Amino acid sequence: MPEPILRQGIEYNEEPPPSVLVKAMTRQRALQLIDEGEFRLSKPSYYRTFENPELRDQNEGIGSFTLNGKEIFTESGNDVFIWGTSLEDVNLDMLLQLSQTYDTIVSINNPEEFFQRILSYIRNNQSPYHLHCGRVTYNRAQVIAQQTLRGQRWHYNVFQKDIRDVDQVEYRISLTRLGHSIEEEHLHLTIGNCQDIISIEDLA
Repeated sequence: MPEPILRQGIEYNEEPPPSVLVKAMTRQRALQLIDEGEFRLSKPSYYRTFENPELRDQNEGIGSFTLNGKEIFTESGNDVFIWGTSLEDVNLDMLLQLSQTYDTIVSINNPEEFFQRILSYIRNNQSPYHLHCGRVTYNRAQVIAQQTLRGQRWHYNVFQKDIRDVDQVEYRISLTRLGHSIEEEHLHLTIGNCQDIISIEDLA
């Protein structure tokens, strides 16, 4: 396994962190995110039966690869909660079309500071979570070599999706619970006012 990329207490799949991230959401949730820093992460299992087919992924959080002609599956033993964004070169119209409820695009103009505020929230509340951020790879079920398998990072399965979703250019935030499992499907965070680092995109 490669050494984790740790940067100021946060694990990254690659560095440097992106300079800008974008996300489609409802106007109400966008204002909650900007004004209060309020947002919700969900377990991968939540998306496996999600009512919206555009956002549903029956294999969400389940790693899959083919090695020596055999398909192998992996899944996290810990509870993991995820929150997806996209890199800034994504097609914004496509993001809005993922759900009939989406009417707003927010821009996280300083992702590293946003991640640091999440980390501060975790530490201030003594929450048993490990923060891990990185790009999603679109290689589920593809053939890989033994060396590639050895090079996979911890919980890589949380950052793996099918090639059909490649247009979403997803960058994901995950919080791994470092303790006993909990029944709740969602994890709610309120990290404080983010008006200085998050804005609403002008779509006119």
